[in-house]
Parts: sequence; structure tokens; C-alpha cells
Amino acid sequence: MRHIRYLILLYILFTFHSSNGQKIAELKSFLNQKSLQKVEQFLRGYSTGTHFTHTVFSRQIIDSFYETSISFESFTTKKKDRSDLDEFNLYLLRSNDTIFYYRLDDPSHENKTRVIADYVDSSLLNVLETSYLKTYAISINQSDFFIDTVIYGSGCGFAGINPEYRKRLDRLIKDKNIAALDKWLCSTTTEIQAYAVDGFYQLKKNGYNLTSRELQLVNLIKNKKGKIRTCSGCIYTDDLIGEILKDFNF
Repeated sequence: MRHIRYLILLYILFTFHSSNGQKIAELKSFLNQKSLQKVEQFLRGYSTGTHFTHTVFSRQIIDSFYETSISFESFTTKKKDRSDLDEFNLYLLRSNDTIFYYRLDDPSHENKTRVIADYVDSSLLNVLETSYLKTYAISINQSDFFIDTVIYGSGCGFAGINPEYRKRLDRLIKDKNIAALDKWLCSTTTEIQAYAVDGFYQLKKNGYNLTSRELQLVNLIKNKKGKIRTCSGCIYTDDLIGEILKDFNF
């Protein structure tokens, strides 16, 4: 009987890992078509599997350019209240429907991240870099995106602690450090841009007159599409950029 249970367990684990490998292979074939619609088609099929889940986070960078990150999880139950969990992450840069950069990672591979597949269209990446430089007057590259460690908010967690960038913002406002806030307006991390908008709004209430360029960038950021990571009290979530910044009227 014990031998039979062992064989059943091996079969379940083999089936799970084979299925997981098939999902990754299928995703790679969809990615090779360089189309967001094709990736979304894969996601619709992916969601039908009871052992597979995913979350999507996407937002506008500038003009028709967007960054998108997708986290996948797959799991199988080994025993009661115990399961094996595999996860992998997909990072995309796209112009409308056209994917011109992607990286598929396995973050759980022997305690370090393993790149499963990657691709870049240098010509479209250069268009993005040029567009960003023209608008924000800073140089960027693909490593400046997909930052997920900055959270916009205040009084977060059970203890009501301010996030690191809220603490930094408070110091910048106290010191009236306009140069630093100008730099934050140009950040490729939208949460940092949101803090800059917040900071300039507070300074404006205290008599500071924004330059025409600062107002231009503030309005550009307030109208960006997509979401930012936010926190308030014990609630950590993703909110629409426009909704979070709509009350900052300049």
C-alpha cells in the first residue's frame, strides 16, 4: 500500500511539473509573436487551469509606450495544508500592441533568478529612449523599468509607518528642495513621480509658483494611464494613477 501511495505521489508531481513546463513553452511561443493580444490570449487560457494563477500590472511610460509585469504562480498540493509553489515573472515593454522587449524570469531557481527567455528590439527601444529624453531631459534604458519596491502612500501597515519615499518627501518639502523634486518628476518609476506631484502641491499651497515646465510635467503625470502601487493603513493595493492624483489641483 505504501508503495502504491508513493507511485501516485510521483505521478502527481510529474504531471504537475510537466504541465508547468508545457505552460512555459506555450507562453514562449506566444511571446515570439511579439503581440500583446497574443499574450492576453495565452492569459485567458492560462486562467482556466485550477493550478495556475497570474496577476498583471501595467502602466504608461510615455506616449504609446507601456511597461507591463505579469506574475505567474502554479502549485500542487502534496499533503493537507502543504503545497509546492512555482512562480515566474514576465516583464514587457510595448508600443501599443507591439512588444519590443520581454524577459521571462524564474525567481525561485536555486535561490537566484534565472532568465528563461528574453528579447529586445533595439530600434523601438531607441525610439522610447529618444521620446523620454525629449520630454523629461534624462537618458534611460530598459533597466530603469519594472521597479516594484516603491509604494506611494502614508501611514502604512498596522503601525502606521510612512513608506521610505514619503519620509524623503517630507524632508524635501521641509528643505524646499526644488531641484530634487524636479528630478523626481522625471523618474521612470511612476510612484516617485506621484510623490513629486504631491510635494509640489504642498509647496504650492505654501506659496511656491511652479514653472511652466513643472506644470507641464505634473499634468503629463496626472494623465498617465495605468496603475501605481499604493498603501494606506493595512491596505496595500494597485490604484489608477489618475484616481490617486486627481485631487492635486494646480
